[in-house]
Amino acid sequence: MKNENGKDKMFWTLDEVRDQIYDGKVSKSTMFNMVRSGKIPSTRLVRRIFIPGWWVDRQIAIATQPGANGKR
Repeated sequence: MKNENGKDKMFWTLDEVRDQIYDGKVSKSTMFNMVRSGKIPSTRLVRRIFIPGWWVDRQIAIATQPGANGKR
């Protein structure tokens, strides 16, 4: 996904990931638990958590490939 400068977005916030990938259907506490357990890679800057853009791109690619939703 591109940012306003036309470049690939390098980091996403947890809220952006929750809305973009999980369509807001996953709670914020579940997202924190996934980050804490290492299921979602992250970088922490003081109190903010950022998710690398490569991970978001990979999740979108996985979700949009044929057969991703159980149908073939």
